[in-house]
Amino acid sequence: MEDVVRAFKGNFLHKEGPQYKWAEFTGKVPYPRPGTCPSSTYGSYSSTREYPDDVIFFSRTHPLLQEHVLPLGERPLLVRVGVHYKFSKLLVDRVEAVDGTYDVLFIGTDSGLVLKAIHLPREHGQSQEVTLEQLQVFQHKSPVTTMALSKKKWLFVGSREGVSQLALYQCELYGQACAECCLARDPYCTWDGHACSPYMPTVRRRNARHLGEEEDPLTQCVRQGAGLQVEAEQRVMMVAEGNSTYLECLPRSRHAAVTWYKQAGENSAELNQVLTGDQLVVIERGVLIRRAELSHGGVYHCQVEEHGYHWTAVSVRLAVWSPSANRVLASLAGLSYQSTGTQPWYEDVMALIHPGNLGEHCKALGYRPPRNQRHRGDFMIAPHKEKAKAEKHKHGGGGGGGGGGGRAAGRKSRSKPQQRAPRSA
Repeated sequence: MEDVVRAFKGNFLHKEGPQYKWAEFTGKVPYPRPGTCPSSTYGSYSSTREYPDDVIFFSRTHPLLQEHVLPLGERPLLVRVGVHYKFSKLLVDRVEAVDGTYDVLFIGTDSGLVLKAIHLPREHGQSQEVTLEQLQVFQHKSPVTTMALSKKKWLFVGSREGVSQLALYQCELYGQACAECCLARDPYCTWDGHACSPYMPTVRRRNARHLGEEEDPLTQCVRQGAGLQVEAEQRVMMVAEGNSTYLECLPRSRHAAVTWYKQAGENSAELNQVLTGDQLVVIERGVLIRRAELSHGGVYHCQVEEHGYHWTAVSVRLAVWSPSANRVLASLAGLSYQSTGTQPWYEDVMALIHPGNLGEHCKALGYRPPRNQRHRGDFMIAPHKEKAKAEKHKHGGGGGGGGGGGRAAGRKSRSKPQQRAPRSA
């Protein structure tokens, strides 16, 4: 407020000269000075409506002051360049966090978007803006006209479409590891030793989180006794040769940098960075393979870097199936399987999805063969083999004679049912 008062006590600007540019006004300023509130000190006016006409005219023709008011730190708190929206509403929530008090900015836009941002202290009195969330609240992108914060810690956002109720925090979205929770830098959340959960100032418990940039979050997780490893998501994908596929990696943090690597071999620790080429396109959220080749098969790793901390978020094992060779590149699936070209194509696919005996896999899935087929061990006997076996029993049975003896030995006659004992027996 001192900066505002000093600006109003400064000089006015007006437009003059042939180019009609803003310049300092050096003439006489009427009394009472424009910008002062009506009071007994300045002419005993009870309202600005009582001001003289020359004061009203001067205010209309000199609306700009020479002194300008800068925000704290002498720079804007939030800057957006090249975006499709404009800020429309602002709401500030003062939050008591583990390591101090922070002002969380909830900013509504004219496109139905709500931004959640904070400022982190840095060296030499500077600060860094961090956008924690960016939510599209309204489906038809209606401008946000009002925002209110309830006592029960809910954010209500209103537009011409209606009113939406939003949670101030979603700590469970920041991952299940201490490092990910600390790197999120959300003052509402903290690592409680088991999971990323809301911070409760009244509860005495061991909390680990640091919003600033002076210390590595790993150091705090070590103090907490939490695990340092972030478990990577494992995926298995298959694509036919000549088709396109997409390897996706979405980090939980909007400030994380993503880099893709590919293993040099199945059991090799050497990693080669994936770069955009003829058939590979590395984009912001993943890798697009336009036309898959056998050389594209392998193990891909999506590594995330934030605040100097690196970890693997996603590992994708990609197998390329070649229809011309009728085989699956087995080394990519960790199998010693090689197709001979005599079995159907689907057995190649099943060998990749479920290694081992195909019959055992079908039995585990509850597959029941038709009545004209039966099992011998793990192999199904085809109908023509079943018929040949019946003919063998019919015309020879156990190796002695034919005719009726062979028929009796082969199978029972349907015309003479067996005699059963009475039920009372």
